Amino acid sequence: MIWILPILEITIVIAVFYSIIKSIIRYRASSKTKGKDLLEITRMSLEPKLGDGFVLGAILSELSVFYYSIIGWFKESTVNNNERVYSYHKTSQVNIIIVVFSILIILEGILFHFLILLWSDVAAWVFTILNIYALLYMIGLYNSVRFLPHVVSFDQLIIRFGYQSSIKLDIRNIDCIKKAKDKGGIGGKAPKETYMPC
Repeated sequence: MIWILPILEITIVIAVFYSIIKSIIRYRASSKTKGKDLLEITRMSLEPKLGDGFVLGAILSELSVFYYSIIGWFKESTVNNNERVYSYHKTSQVNIIIVVFSILIILEGILFHFLILLWSDVAAWVFTILNIYALLYMIGLYNSVRFLPHVVSFDQLIIRFGYQSSIKLDIRNIDCIKKAKDKGGIGGKAPKETYMPC
């Protein structure tokens, strides 16, 4: 009787994925999606069903990891003519952080795979799969930082940190822009009106 539970779980997951893919295909065929990438289309198609909460955020977060780590290498940046974009990946420390953590993930994955293998084959391979996912996360973060710049359009400002974080502001609501250290420092407690991307 216990064998029914995994089959039921797999069936539910397949049904949910089928529903998501079907709604994305249907939404992509509509005229509202011109100039939008797959993740924006996914958000627009799932928001009416799932709302703008934790479930939608979790699904989009996982899709972003795989989208930017695999498809991100072949993606071209889409920019509207009425927008100014500002890249930040060349002048920030993101590249160094991603390279260092990727090397650590690879070394840790190899070392701990063989250590855990002495105890359990299954646990070693589960740990290795989690390390591969962590490496995909870092690759996806790198690609998303390259392809998701800060955007200033006629009516709004979008500040991003890859797929991890973004904020949209109405241009009319911006009084001034200052460095974070001028508003309380990165190490200290930031005031409520300060946006910290990490």
